[in-house]
Amino acid sequence: MKNYLILFAALTIALAFSACTEDEEGSAIEGTWIATSETRTGCNDENGNGTIDYTLQSCSIDPDNCAEIAYTFRGDGTYTIVNTIIDSGVEFSLDDIVGTYTYDGTTLEVCDENGANCASGTFPISGNTATVDNGVDSLNGCASTLTLTKQ
Repeated sequence: MKNYLILFAALTIALAFSACTEDEEGSAIEGTWIATSETRTGCNDENGNGTIDYTLQSCSIDPDNCAEIAYTFRGDGTYTIVNTIIDSGVEFSLDDIVGTYTYDGTTLEVCDENGANCASGTFPISGNTATVDNGVDSLNGCASTLTLTKQ
């Protein structure tokens, strides 16, 4: 009987640790992420190549002339993307993008609000930074990588 109690205790501890790992992976993405830079290479027009520093357009620097993209991932598996553009104090209204997501610690899959039109890719997180490979844009030939910072 004593051996069964030891085995039961060992299984309980093992399950507890595996549950913590899943929670930590899921919670790593939860919160608001701000696009901080984008690097483009291989563009059909060479002028399109380079790195865009989105922090120079931050609304915290100049609230009357700015552009920000915020990605918010919630613990209930929903996300919202908010585009903020303000030019000379006038805010341009862009529709928020909403939907559902799953994240396993490496791969992020996002779907529209109807659960259709899904896309997935790697979303490696290191500290408060994530780097997303956007692939190649079929219109301009640019391969882009987006860097996000968790707020």
